[in-house]
Amino acid sequence: MPFNTKMRKLKINQEDKKVKLYTYRNLIVIILLLFAASSYAQKGHYHPDSLNTVTVTGTVITDSVTTPNSRYYLDVDGNGTPDYLLSFGPAWYMPDSSISLAKRPLNGQSVTIKGGLTKKNVMNNVKMLVVYEIDGAFWRDPNDSAWNNLGDNMHMGDHMRDSCRSNAFGFMHDSLKSVTLRGRILADTTFIYNLTFLDVTGDQKPDYFLNLGPYWYQPPQGTQWPANGDSVTITGGLLPRSPMRMIIVYTINGKLWRDSSTVRTALRGRWAHKSDSSGVRFHSPYDTTTWMEMGSGWHTGMMHGGMKMPDSLYGQIVEVLPGSVPNAGKMMVLAAYEIGLFAYNGVDILRANNGCGGQMNFGSQVMMHLHFTKSQIQGGNFNSKTIKAQYWNSETNSWTQAENATVDSATNTVSFSQPIASSYIILTAEQTATAVEYTRDYTPSSYTLTQNYPNPFNPATSISYEIPRTGLVTLRVYDILGRLVLQLINENQNPGKYTVSFNAANLPSGIYIYELRANEFQQSKKMTLLK
Repeated sequence: MPFNTKMRKLKINQEDKKVKLYTYRNLIVIILLLFAASSYAQKGHYHPDSLNTVTVTGTVITDSVTTPNSRYYLDVDGNGTPDYLLSFGPAWYMPDSSISLAKRPLNGQSVTIKGGLTKKNVMNNVKMLVVYEIDGAFWRDPNDSAWNNLGDNMHMGDHMRDSCRSNAFGFMHDSLKSVTLRGRILADTTFIYNLTFLDVTGDQKPDYFLNLGPYWYQPPQGTQWPANGDSVTITGGLLPRSPMRMIIVYTINGKLWRDSSTVRTALRGRWAHKSDSSGVRFHSPYDTTTWMEMGSGWHTGMMHGGMKMPDSLYGQIVEVLPGSVPNAGKMMVLAAYEIGLFAYNGVDILRANNGCGGQMNFGSQVMMHLHFTKSQIQGGNFNSKTIKAQYWNSETNSWTQAENATVDSATNTVSFSQPIASSYIILTAEQTATAVEYTRDYTPSSYTLTQNYPNPFNPATSISYEIPRTGLVTLRVYDILGRLVLQLINENQNPGKYTVSFNAANLPSGIYIYELRANEFQQSKKMTLLK
């Protein structure tokens, strides 16, 4: 064989080996990512406030034959390897067809994804992207206050694309029918709290949405929230709504969840008439300690724009997820409430001239009594001593602090009165510098201090460490000159893994040093705050 021919064949064989090696390497990467994502996704329960919203364009990588259980990745730099793991929710999830026709993309399809980016990598440099929109079409809204979807006068917009949608559902309700059903729980953990569904046919698809109330709701007898895969018997009130029927849960496996005798009245607000000689109070459907009271003489006030006040109003107050409140921006919102004031035609007057909400100036004082829970304080790492009440002022298009608001730390309530009713009221608070998470049932073999993540950070980061023996533990932060800035931990701790959330919102940009001391162990590392 001629020498040149041999060399050409040798070169072809070498190139073929390179292609095969590159293909195998990519295949191994994808297999490893699939394995990692399988265990990572089980953790679920992403808090949208901890996700950075991003928009990225790329090519979808998935199984050659796309199935509902496929793992989806996005290649944004065109090198054939994943840059993001796409979280579309459970295999059975599809958006309401009356709102969006978005579908899961196919392998090789070029798409633009808007979603929430998780802080931690799934593997190497691959992060998970919780999908909100596909090519501009709605997929899901992680801040949907789904427990308020009870009447006809709600969610009249395009969900996330209309951040000013209303959660107050007015007085036009579907009728409740008592039912008892047995099935298996299907939970979607990719929202701010688990959305819970019931599969009664055994096809691994939801047949009913289970309305268990807000994520902070605690049943009177300590009944546990059902978990994904649980086999349960549910008794509740059926709302034959479209696209999915809703059950307001009364009992779970015979254990009380909510008193059925109070549901019908609790779901409704109250009518206030100008002839009322005393105040009219209406409360939140899930919390009787959250209420608003319109005093007698309210009708002598004026609506926004100088319009005359109607003779009668139907009042309603509901609690919503902080992330669904328009114009809140990066404010530290502990709890959020929406007020609806409806005329006889079913129109929310607070929204009649401004879709993002307005206000009404009454002829008498409006009393507000707002309740928050310990789980809301702990979940957001808030300092309860810094709580303030603010209402949306549509005249100035800004948040205005309510004057003379009283915070009762014993009852976890905020109360104030003013002659103004606003569509939105929020409770804001400062976040504490630290929050500690302890991993139980794990005993490390040695002391370990890990690098903080993220690093650089702004303004929050997490520091993890492991201790094998009980003892006094201190974790301190110093500036670059060695001066003590903050003591994060100074207490006796049991063996285990600890993760400390450190918020440096009040510190200037720069290099800081954090030091761990535990028994005979001592170690320090650097971290960078960039604002």
